[in-house]
Amino acid sequence: MKRIDNLRATLFLFFVSLFFSSSIAQKSDMRELESNYFKFFNIDREALFLHLNKTTLLPEENLWFAAYAYNPQTALPSAKTVNLKLDIFDSSGKFLESQTIFMSNGKGFGYLELDPQRFQPGEYLIKASTNYMNNLEEDLSYVQAFNILDKNLASQVNTSKSYDLQLLPEGGHLLMEAINTVGVKLIDDTGRGVSFIDARILDENNNVLSNFNSNEYGLGKFSISPLKGKSYRIELTTATGDKLVQEMPKAEAKGISLSSVQRDDDYLVYVRTNEDTRKEIEGKTFYMTINSDGKMSDFEFQFPENEDKVNILLEMDSLYAGVNTLTIFDSQLNPLLERLIFSDTKLKRSRISSTMQNRGDSLVFKLTSEPKLKNASLSVSVLPGETKAYNQNHNLLSAIYLKPYTKGVVENAAYYFSDGDPKQIRYDLDLLLLTQGWSRYDWNSTFKPPQKLVDHDAGFKIQGQVLNYKPNRDNKLVVRSPESGLFKVLELKEDGSFELPNTYVSDNSELSFRLMQGSREIKPVVNLTILPEERPENKRLTNVSEYVIPRKAWENNQTLPDDFLKNAEALDTVVVNAERRENPLRKKTINGDITMVTDKMAKRYLNLLDWLPTQNYIVFQNTEMVTIKSPIISSIGGNNNVLLFLNGVQVGYDANIYRDILMENVESIEINRNGFGMGMNGVNGMINVNIGHAAAAQESRNIYKVVANNGFSTNKEFYAPKYASYQHDIYRNYGVIDWKPAVSIDKDGQTTFKVLNTAQRSVKLFIEGMSADGNIISEEIILD
Repeated sequence: MKRIDNLRATLFLFFVSLFFSSSIAQKSDMRELESNYFKFFNIDREALFLHLNKTTLLPEENLWFAAYAYNPQTALPSAKTVNLKLDIFDSSGKFLESQTIFMSNGKGFGYLELDPQRFQPGEYLIKASTNYMNNLEEDLSYVQAFNILDKNLASQVNTSKSYDLQLLPEGGHLLMEAINTVGVKLIDDTGRGVSFIDARILDENNNVLSNFNSNEYGLGKFSISPLKGKSYRIELTTATGDKLVQEMPKAEAKGISLSSVQRDDDYLVYVRTNEDTRKEIEGKTFYMTINSDGKMSDFEFQFPENEDKVNILLEMDSLYAGVNTLTIFDSQLNPLLERLIFSDTKLKRSRISSTMQNRGDSLVFKLTSEPKLKNASLSVSVLPGETKAYNQNHNLLSAIYLKPYTKGVVENAAYYFSDGDPKQIRYDLDLLLLTQGWSRYDWNSTFKPPQKLVDHDAGFKIQGQVLNYKPNRDNKLVVRSPESGLFKVLELKEDGSFELPNTYVSDNSELSFRLMQGSREIKPVVNLTILPEERPENKRLTNVSEYVIPRKAWENNQTLPDDFLKNAEALDTVVVNAERRENPLRKKTINGDITMVTDKMAKRYLNLLDWLPTQNYIVFQNTEMVTIKSPIISSIGGNNNVLLFLNGVQVGYDANIYRDILMENVESIEINRNGFGMGMNGVNGMINVNIGHAAAAQESRNIYKVVANNGFSTNKEFYAPKYASYQHDIYRNYGVIDWKPAVSIDKDGQTTFKVLNTAQRSVKLFIEGMSADGNIISEEIILD
């Protein structure tokens, strides 16, 4: 394989202790390991991310979000992700409600109404997942916390004094009489990092062997060569002045250890042993694998004669994009050591810059991508420049390139893909991965071909049974939901059952059913189920404290004035019905004519079937049947039945579906007289009747109606609350200017949008997005 060969060549040039043999490919144990690994990743992974318009809300504000799904294996938006489940939990992990978001080409958006009666001030969590993820042992769901402030803008201060000090040898083992690198991780009882200073490593005689400090997330490291019969301890002082002392674990007498040095263009990896072990492993073969998202490179090495160290140089551009897992195996392919490292040389990241123009009552933003992006969709949260209301743990880059490979919750993961000091960020990211220890996958059990349980959900399955069905009849069931854009004419099975797979249906939308038995219309009695069904009784979120960011009390001790927020109702997508033209408008198309219905037509012709004869169609109707025929009989087939459509959906030749359609409800009628492009079924022409979005066929006593108890959540158009003052500190810290969930980049790599000018000293843009070719955008931009 070319990818492996390139890596091997690089290693061979630098280290004579590494060698490659064609026998590797022939060894059944290595072949089995590789085969299991590749089969394990045959099932797609979905990296999910939720972009919230903000994470701290004032009472009576609502929450908007955009959702992203990415396939790390193909490095493209996850086109197979359609149904995204969102579950809402309170601070105790109790389930509150759920939504299903419709995703298209890896993008979706939605709205969460925070009814003050149900959502009291406090902490909440929103979790994104898919049913497809049930195929996998690893948890790839995405969780983000948000909080609602109370009237005095106060929140609990974290007063925790419980600490967990972890000492984590690089590679997973601490070896005696050899140089080891040990990671240090200090967290509190909420799982948050606690920074420390003046850390010291001391031996039993109080000799100081090492001094170091942590970063702000409580992570640090030191080197040590433990001696036989000696004991060691660590002492440190937290940033708040608490002093901690802990004994170091005992080093192992025999084995191998791993340590690494990250440099600008490569990683230098040291595999070490000690004198007691060297004689036992001399001449024995070890293997190193480097893997990421179903891609793997491997090679073998031995310790040189009379040497207790092997040096391995890994060039950054020979690694896979993002997190790479280095694993060292013995000759029996037992995993011995493991380390996560990161390569940023091949990340698919595009940058966005912005300008801002003040046009009086509005601000106009111009976004420019570099390099130019095509077919990219962004979401943009526009907040005051002094905002304290946006604290997402991840951005889209960290959700894709970091989260799927780490265990637990990474604190402020977005930092590792921010615009801070590049060297410091790289150092901190490497420190984070060092303290991860072993990866989330277990070579002894996880890498076995998983059994595929469920496929990707692509909409909902509507299935049911007509209970008053009579067999031996020409039975057709008409299913309609204007809110969901649904119109289907179904053939019933022998037992009266029916199924609509992969259907778009809106939650709480009205579904209507009409049963046609031959020429008779009968009101059906329908037993209905919409799958997949939700089972909220089984839902509970654990480890809540890891997701919730401890907040400080409102430093100014202010209270929220009663009239500071004047909320307005969120509006569904508005359909504007323009007034009908006085005269009919007829549009010419390649295949025929489209007639736009006017008020004059609607008054003159009450029913659609009254108008069609004026177009030279033969309409025959009685109490039992309706037929529509062309005046010219085609030589093909020997009949003159016209192929009929309703709202673009083919309904065949049965014109009963047109019986109750009033002209006042018709938007347009398309007539294709020659049947061009309609195939054999349309040789006598075609009629397509388009009914207005809110219009419906005349109500019939024979319609059975039911409200869907499952389906996709309907989106709401964003609105900004009416604040009493845009110059108040409360607005500057916690208010919102605008939310743009679906901003498209044009062919020149640019886009513009405008927002209300609230006269802020500065404005912050939080931008997330991705392009059709898999480039990722994550930006935090402040403009004065």
